[in-house]
Amino acid sequence: MLVKCVNKEIDIKIGLEFNKYYIVMGVEIYLTDILFLIADSQGSPLWASKKYFDVIDNSLPKGYSIQVNPQKTLCDTFYIWSDVLVLIGYSKLLESANHYAKLIERESQDIKYFNNIYLDILNKYYLEYAFPPPNLELGLDFPEPQLSFRG
Repeated sequence: MLVKCVNKEIDIKIGLEFNKYYIVMGVEIYLTDILFLIADSQGSPLWASKKYFDVIDNSLPKGYSIQVNPQKTLCDTFYIWSDVLVLIGYSKLLESANHYAKLIERESQDIKYFNNIYLDILNKYYLEYAFPPPNLELGLDFPEPQLSFRG
């Protein structure tokens, strides 16, 4: 799944860049919002509201799963999935509440796993968004990569 940041009123502090593409690593559906799990411009996992994006490609990579009404789970000192109606993503995201929580807490081993999955999806499905071809009308001028984080 691929989205493009189209909301000009983004807060740069949350790690989004206007007019950039993001690979969706997970989706959380709530009664009042939909959140996309993306890699921000630094490569860190970020849950961001759908209000910032247009969906460019709504297909899901092979191996993604869906979980309806995931069970509320206590991880360390906080609950996860307490109000989530539907969770979509790579298998470890859905199967391991600990991995999910460690992404939020920025644990290096889990971020490394997230980035490896991200790079695999990038290479299989969305490489043209990371490294667009040069604009031959302007000589060998390479345009700025369209994906915010390329791994």
